[in-house]
Amino acid sequence: MFSKLTKGLLAGSVAASALMVAGTASADGMVALLLPENVNPRWEQQDAAAFLATMAEIAPDVQVEVFNANNDTAMQQRQAEQALTQGAQVLVVIPIDGESSAIIADTAAEEGVPTIAY
Repeated sequence: MFSKLTKGLLAGSVAASALMVAGTASADGMVALLLPENVNPRWEQQDAAAFLATMAEIAPDVQVEVFNANNDTAMQQRQAEQALTQGAQVLVVIPIDGESSAIIADTAAEEGVPTIAY
């Protein structure tokens, strides 16, 4: 099991990667974090919380939107499309499965938005 330090370091690495992928973050920038489900409290209580805290520390002007797909691949794809419509500059996806995450990454790539899957 991951320690709090390991989870914090992972969230920090993903958050820093999100900023590097986006290039220069502006005050109107947005990063979307797409969670897979809410059965396991880890995703919202640990991963999302650590990601939000790290982003607030390293990029306080960047808005972070968190979506939870409730283990529904179609919902996760709709949430990714919603994030793109809202102007997300980076998608950070914790995929439900590889096939659906590839569709999300392809859709984002068509709009020039990088995707980080972890």
